[in-house]
Amino acid sequence: MKKTNEVMRKIMILMIITVIPIISIHTYRYFFMDGLPSGQEAYKNLLISEKVGAETTPYHYILNYGSRFFDLQIFSQIFSLIMGITTVILFYFILKEFFDEETSFISASLLALSPIFISKFSIPSVDAFFVLILLATLFIIIKLSDSAYFYLVIPLAITASFFGFFYTIIYVFSCTIMSLKFKNKKTIAIILFITALLSIIFYKPWYFNLIKEPFLINQNTISLLITDSGNVNGIGFFSLLLAFAGLIFTWKEDKEKYFLHHTIFFIALLLSAFYYTNLIVYLNFLVCFLAAIGLIRFYRMKWKLPIIKKVTLWFMIYGLIFSLFFNMSLISKQDPTPGLKNAISKLKGTALSDPSYGYWIEYYSNSKPYININPNDNRYVHKINRTNEIFNSRNLEKTKTIIEKENITTVLIDEKMKENLWKNENSGLLFVLNNSKFMIKRYENQNAAIWEIR
Repeated sequence: MKKTNEVMRKIMILMIITVIPIISIHTYRYFFMDGLPSGQEAYKNLLISEKVGAETTPYHYILNYGSRFFDLQIFSQIFSLIMGITTVILFYFILKEFFDEETSFISASLLALSPIFISKFSIPSVDAFFVLILLATLFIIIKLSDSAYFYLVIPLAITASFFGFFYTIIYVFSCTIMSLKFKNKKTIAIILFITALLSIIFYKPWYFNLIKEPFLINQNTISLLITDSGNVNGIGFFSLLLAFAGLIFTWKEDKEKYFLHHTIFFIALLLSAFYYTNLIVYLNFLVCFLAAIGLIRFYRMKWKLPIIKKVTLWFMIYGLIFSLFFNMSLISKQDPTPGLKNAISKLKGTALSDPSYGYWIEYYSNSKPYININPNDNRYVHKINRTNEIFNSRNLEKTKTIIEKENITTVLIDEKMKENLWKNENSGLLFVLNNSKFMIKRYENQNAAIWEIR
């Protein structure tokens, strides 16, 4: 009874730790950002959920169904919060099967406070839902393999198969590793049969998705991997530091026991940094686990100078707190701002702007974005090249020719674009806008301005 009460107390603490950062972000955006969802990913998923088209996953069907009874944005936020709480608790219980109570609890706590976790579970996110499906399956394999509830892996495996090649590979790999650990060949057979069958009959087979998905080498590795450099979907620097410390400690203690963890960690880290950044979401779970080990080992170590121990521990703890608040600030202040949203709502026809504004333009206006962040678009490379030509050209006739040929009817530019794309008002497209007669300013506020093509 006492042990049960202790577990329930820790579950309550984990729920509170999970809820506070996410609710804080929603509260800030409600009062200072008119309640607008943050970032690009949220709007992509909201649009897919409304239209239920080719990119629809089971997650989008759930949002679509919920929108029949509630406001879509509010329902997606509540659903994401529930998923976040459930994910942290499942992670805690899965770790308890392999490690001590202290390691499991601290790992789950670090997960709930990690930058990418807060980012994914504070907005509508396919990755968040898939992580929940994966952890639920692993929990069933570990805890319910001998009960009738074991066959819940069948609907979960079917659901996972409809997310595309990348997600299915992660799902099959993780479930296979866990099944081999528990010598459960029945699970492997069921999951492989379901996913293989669906890969044949599904209208978008795995190999099509593999070809279409953007497996690209990233040029700015550090900024994509580490959230403290400005990317909300990265991993905190101090978490990584503790994770590497955890790697060293575990390697010294038991090379055979932790060999698999080391191998997966380094492979995932390299793939995340240099090949496919979507892996960072899943790498984060291993980072939180290893960071917990690093933190615990630092605390238990015998130091010759106690003051050095205290300084080191507090430095790490303050670093983790800094990463938490820095990331919360980034998410809270992400575009779109109310001013940018108001400008977008005035757009008409085909609008040219920053490619990352595409989903906002689709969501808040009757306009069609000329270009969106969608490498699967057959004309994506062409549109990127034309956009760069327009943004960089000071030649009025050349710019006019490209704009007319591409059927662009309006142009939206905000202050952030001016800072990032042009040195001054005489650079590139800004020079053309200030000196041409075929582009007339139709709307302007403190955040953005719109020009109409005559």
